[in-house]
Amino acid sequence: MNLTQAITLGTACFAAILSAQTAPASLVGDGSLSAPYRNSEVTFATLDQGGSSSAPVYNFLIDYTSPLFDSTTDFTMGASTSWNRFYVTEGSTLDALGLVIGGATQNNMLVLRGTGPDDSSTTLTVQENVYVGTTGMSNALGIESGADATLGANTDSIRSLYLGYVSSAPSSPVVTHSLLTVSGPGSTLSAGQVFVGNNSTANWGTVCNGAKVSSRNCNIGSSGSRCHANSVVLTDDGSEWDMASSVYVGYSGNNENWLLVANGALLKNDNGWSFTSGNYVGLAGGFIAFKGDKATAINNSLTSAFNIFIVWDDAGHAWSYGRTTNVSVTYYDSTQEADAYAATGISGLAGYTVISGGDRILGWADAVTTSRNWYASSWYGNFYTEISADMAADDDYSRWIWHEAHGWQYVYQIGLREIVLWDDASQAWVYANSNYYPLVYYYNDGNWYYYIEGTAPNRWFWDFGTGDWVQK
Repeated sequence: MNLTQAITLGTACFAAILSAQTAPASLVGDGSLSAPYRNSEVTFATLDQGGSSSAPVYNFLIDYTSPLFDSTTDFTMGASTSWNRFYVTEGSTLDALGLVIGGATQNNMLVLRGTGPDDSSTTLTVQENVYVGTTGMSNALGIESGADATLGANTDSIRSLYLGYVSSAPSSPVVTHSLLTVSGPGSTLSAGQVFVGNNSTANWGTVCNGAKVSSRNCNIGSSGSRCHANSVVLTDDGSEWDMASSVYVGYSGNNENWLLVANGALLKNDNGWSFTSGNYVGLAGGFIAFKGDKATAINNSLTSAFNIFIVWDDAGHAWSYGRTTNVSVTYYDSTQEADAYAATGISGLAGYTVISGGDRILGWADAVTTSRNWYASSWYGNFYTEISADMAADDDYSRWIWHEAHGWQYVYQIGLREIVLWDDASQAWVYANSNYYPLVYYYNDGNWYYYIEGTAPNRWFWDFGTGDWVQK
């Protein structure tokens, strides 16, 4: 599996899980914990009802402002069963001493979902360690829509968040597929140490759509020689991960663990790094900032035989090794805040060495950035878009775009270079893909139309249903 495939798989897995878990409208509730929020089969200290892939068990905490537990209670989801779901939403608070989401069981998920960027009341606070999956597969933690999580709040010693935890080095790789996403403006995660793959393989963490994470450090592929294909993806303008200590990518004997910083996101580190050969740090229009003047050390790394930096070439649709020719390394001293902002669009980088390179990774439109928030698609023309709160974890752009010919459109990606969109000018749903455009399909009348010229609302199409010109 190559880097692009692994990143795509990790993001797609979590997006697919989240998209299937929309709460039934009938359960949007009254702030109580009466049925269906709690019944005789559920004690919230051990949520272990168990379901199946076709019928997961749902539990909801909605507008419940008193903490569900206190800080002396451990909370375990899926101690002996799988397919448990727990949504903490709309101003609810959940406190616990420790948290386990799926030990040796699979497909358990806790979602902390706020009400938008200004939400400060939907919270999760865990005093000690958090385990998202041990030897079980596909367990997940989601923090989205302005919710806030504080993990390892007890600071008398260093606490940890584990995505995939195996206590000792296995004789062969243990694939756990544990998943973390922090998504959306106003969404935050604060943690102590973060381990993405502890003696385990194929775990993913994603910070996207303007979310913020802070931690002491981050270990991607930690411990033992059977810890491969773990990844952290930071993507989208406004997304940021601040680390007070070090970032580690790989461990002796491990390989194909990845850190990707893309599309205007920032990884900001106040200490240092440990990058092990056979693992990768990908740059795709994102920024990595190390405190102090680290320019010489980084440039030496780029010319060494053990260089693990790679950069995305959008024109060639391929990764290439980072070199001093395609990676920018600049130290901004304390007087150069304005220079740092001019180069990155990000405040607070005076006193840091900033590393950048590569083109942005863009999806359905196969686009390149022409200026801030403007994109030129290889098949769909030019359009404007910006980060917004309605973005899902797998969105490549804000769903609302303004196309230079078609005007306002609301876009859903359904495949590679394949979209269904709401066309505001014609008030209709439209299908398009890169193989056929400017031939498009209108769902309202079941006809194919070929776009010829003009701008909305005065566009000319050839209507294959009537065999005539039409204006939309």
